[in-house]
Amino acid sequence: MRKFLLILLSPILLYGCASQPQLNPLQIQAMQTQEFSVTKRQAYDATVTVLQNEGYEIKSANFDTGIVTAQSPTIQKFFKGRSHNTISAFVTKTQKQGKTVSRIRISNMLTRELPQTETSFIAGSFIHTKSGINTKDEQVLDPEFYKEIFKEIRQQLFVASSL
Repeated sequence: MRKFLLILLSPILLYGCASQPQLNPLQIQAMQTQEFSVTKRQAYDATVTVLQNEGYEIKSANFDTGIVTAQSPTIQKFFKGRSHNTISAFVTKTQKQGKTVSRIRISNMLTRELPQTETSFIAGSFIHTKSGINTKDEQVLDPEFYKEIFKEIRQQLFVASSL
């Protein structure tokens, strides 16, 4: 009976351990980029507005370069450390089939700060020897995040155009 349950549950357990499919750089760029038939100013302003509406703090913004950097509030989790997201947006204008369009590319990085402590067991007691923060950055490649943020930018552009 135990073997039967083990055989039955193994695929379910292994499925939970499966890694996400690897995306090549071109697929990542396609997911992170959208074009809009608006001016660079309109696209830039909509991007900044959406990031602020989502609770991100604008760390730097420069219209001439088209770069916006924003950071989410830091989240503290017990035993998991702190984490925050950093969004970088790059807004440019480009020509496409004789029309000027604005292209927005958004990158989302998750930064995790994990407490790191080393201890030694000497003469029957634990001795704290070193502590610090171990930082890990990873790119967020969730297609739903990018679909949602571009949907909100599109909605903001619509609202701004109707004013």
